[in-house]
Amino acid sequence: NGLPTIFSDITIDGQGATIARDTAPDVPNFRLFEVAASGALSLDSVILSGGRVTETTTVSTGAGGAILNAGSVTLTQSTVKGNEATWGGGILNLGAASWLSVTESTFQGNRSDQNGGAIFNAGGTTIVNASTIEDNRSLTTFGGGIFNNDGTVVITDSTIQNNAAWLGGGGLANSAVQGNGSLIITASQ
Repeated sequence: NGLPTIFSDITIDGQGATIARDTAPDVPNFRLFEVAASGALSLDSVILSGGRVTETTTVSTGAGGAILNAGSVTLTQSTVKGNEATWGGGILNLGAASWLSVTESTFQGNRSDQNGGAIFNAGGTTIVNASTIEDNRSLTTFGGGIFNNDGTVVITDSTIQNNAAWLGGGGLANSAVQGNGSLIITASQ
């Protein structure tokens, strides 16, 4: 991780600032944030860019290019762009207790080798409101924009466009392996 794991409540009012991993060839791979089950991260007016984790052995080493979340993450008027991971190129929302809220924000140009180019919701709850998810890719599997696996995703007043996935669900893929996948979309493109 680029920053210490978050175990408590942290709020960053970025006022348009960028938090980024340098993309020069000699810079090691790392994600920007990891939020533990007890943590809560609120980001307002922040750009998250360049996070990269591509190991394939475990979720902790290969998921969530910008954020790996097992707790609570709130993004407001923020941008997640140009991040890369094996799972969840932008964000992996991991576990039944995880919560991701995205409002008036943009996910653009993120990439996963497997599921969830922009967002992989793995059993948790993801709320997307008045946001844009565009130009994200899942290179070998599902959900170029969002991949929901046995969780709940609610999308309202949002635009999902120009995303792509190799096997299916270029914009969205909803999976209910355990019978619990719920996807609700209202007033969106």
